[in-house]
Amino acid sequence: MASLHRPISMQITLTPSDLAEARVLLPHQIRVWGNQVDDILVLVDLPPWRSRNQAALQAQHELAGFLDRQRALHPHLDWKLMDYSREAVARVQDTFYGGRRVPMHDYRNRPIYGYLHLLLATWHDLVFHIDGDMMFGGGSQTWMAEALDQLTRRPELLACNPLPGPPRPDGKLLSQRVSPTAEPGASYVYRFPTLSYRVFLLDRRVMAERLAPLRTEWPSPLRSVTSVLRTHRRPHALLEQVIAPRHASARRMASRFPRSRAGDVVAPSPDPRLAAQASPAGASPPGGGGGSSSQTAG
Repeated sequence: MASLHRPISMQITLTPSDLAEARVLLPHQIRVWGNQVDDILVLVDLPPWRSRNQAALQAQHELAGFLDRQRALHPHLDWKLMDYSREAVARVQDTFYGGRRVPMHDYRNRPIYGYLHLLLATWHDLVFHIDGDMMFGGGSQTWMAEALDQLTRRPELLACNPLPGPPRPDGKLLSQRVSPTAEPGASYVYRFPTLSYRVFLLDRRVMAERLAPLRTEWPSPLRSVTSVLRTHRRPHALLEQVIAPRHASARRMASRFPRSRAGDVVAPSPDPRLAAQASPAGASPPGGGGGSSSQTAG
């Protein structure tokens, strides 16, 4: 396994219901990224409020057995349960929320605590996170080094992300909730005003220094009302929507770019923005076409 000049931890989060997909996708993800990182941590999310019936316990047992076998095959891979202890929650609150309460979920029931906890669970400050349902094309074995080079040479940048699909001849990115802006003077380089939590490479210390303390924001009035009527609990905005104002206040944008077709690294011109980088084929979900990937810009 090649060693980078700064160690990188790869992180993947799974639940017992992900086992069928994980049997196919985790080996694929290890093949694509395993030689570019120093260690791989799989977090198994078993929240305290989960179901404890016989079927759920059997699924947990089967997932644990599968991950034990993967650990035996890949010495730099480990797995553990996501930590919901008071100490772990307090660490997330102190690091990212200035000691204030961190929400467990947003109004869509997507994790907030879980995404922040994973940043503190890895061995190294540089964290490469991917969602467990993602497939990657292109097979580049230099993407991580190229992305790390961008973060190192341009300290004003926060994150590097793969493209959500293969580069298209017309330069368009499909299925994006937020319209990207092409980076001037570079091929297949895009800036985004938000950060996707589906996949990213970032330095957790830099994120905490630049963005903390985060705020517990409300969603839009309509989302707030419908969520309260449905759950009878205070709703919370998506984590991406909480982070975006912090980006905007610092006049930063996110960008994504692949290697050039000639094999050279395509780097954007110096600019105080968030950069992101991708392999030629980028990332796509299972069964999705590269250019029409449902992986969003965040």
